[in-house]
Amino acid sequence: MIEQAFPVLIFSLVFFVGFVMVLYSFLSLKPKAKPVRNGYILALIISLLFSLSGVFLLFEQIILWAILFFGGAILGVIAWILHGKTIVTQKRKEAMEIASKKGNEALTFSDIFTAKGWIKIALRLGTTKATILSFFFALVVSFWFFLILTKLGYVETLFEVITDAIITSVFASIIVYLTVRKI
Repeated sequence: MIEQAFPVLIFSLVFFVGFVMVLYSFLSLKPKAKPVRNGYILALIISLLFSLSGVFLLFEQIILWAILFFGGAILGVIAWILHGKTIVTQKRKEAMEIASKKGNEALTFSDIFTAKGWIKIALRLGTTKATILSFFFALVVSFWFFLILTKLGYVETLFEVITDAIITSVFASIIVYLTVRKI
């Protein structure tokens, strides 16, 4: 049972962490940013739906899982259609504010773990070099993560470890690029 539940548990945990992060961002918004607040409310609902769907899948409640999972997916598409441009514009403004405030600060090791840090890295090295650096950093981290999963028995072959590491690294570098591209 635990072997089958591990991926579902990770899935639920990821969306719960996303829920907490979006909740923190939502609570730190200014009251005047109503369209952005609506986007964050939808993101909270979507991440909560996905977290609950994982819990229902753990308890083998397939009908409730399907309702919550597909409801979250449909709500995600609706949220992107309604608030996608607003959220992207807000993130761009935040990136510009960070670039103006933190541009002269020295780089630290902890900068590779935060979006603000990647903005500082992009200001120093340029967008392309920061994206390439994020790809290789994510490649190393995800390779070790999947290698540990191989030892635990969740991933079977070294080829699978390498391909999974490359795929997750591509997604990580895309996220960093989308954050720093307009600086």
